[in-house]
Amino acid sequence: MHEELKGQKLRGVSREDPLVPPEPADGEELNISQVPEDVPPADCVPTNKCTLGKGSCTKIRDRFLNILSGIQDMLTKLKADLATLQENCAKEKASFEAQIADLNDKKRGAQTDLAGATKDQVSSESSSNLNSQQHTAAAKEYTNTMKECCDEQNGLKSELCALEKIRGELFKMKGQTVFMTDCEVSDFTEGECSASCGGGTLEKTRSILVHPEGGMPCPPLTLKDSCNMQPCPVDCVVGEWEG
Repeated sequence: MHEELKGQKLRGVSREDPLVPPEPADGEELNISQVPEDVPPADCVPTNKCTLGKGSCTKIRDRFLNILSGIQDMLTKLKADLATLQENCAKEKASFEAQIADLNDKKRGAQTDLAGATKDQVSSESSSNLNSQQHTAAAKEYTNTMKECCDEQNGLKSELCALEKIRGELFKMKGQTVFMTDCEVSDFTEGECSASCGGGTLEKTRSILVHPEGGMPCPPLTLKDSCNMQPCPVDCVVGEWEG
């Protein structure tokens, strides 16, 4: 049997494996009992003991001293950071308070301007409403007056035409043949006003287009009319300073 074991190799086991015993030399018998057994897995069983070993207090003290030193260094750094942060916060607070005060001043000024503008708006709207009513009344009066003037002008033209025909018929009844022409004039041309304000006069002129020949004479060629009746602006005049 020993010879058979010598001629065989264990499957999966190397001869250089330290856990496998070397093959016996010639004349030696193989000791199967020298093959090591598998190591059983270790299993840690927890306990309920609560004690310190010898020398543990010194180690724990050293650890706590190291922790305390780190905490003190961190405390010093945090105090410095806090002081810097408080200083920056104080500067920013002062800056924001100054900006708020300036904005409040501007707000009060804007509110004052708004109140004045609102008052002016109300006054302007009231004046605009009154002016609108006056404009409506004046426009109505203008329309009526222009209609009356147009009707009167057309009536006068009709009467003038009728009178001219009657005049011609009268001459015919007398057996007279008379060539007559009435005077015709142009429209008035306005000159410049003598004053820019406070009341002035301007002269209107017109020229003769057709000279009369035994007919209607020419009407006046000049006419004076008032102009710029609005009052002149007056500048403020103050006296000398009194102490």
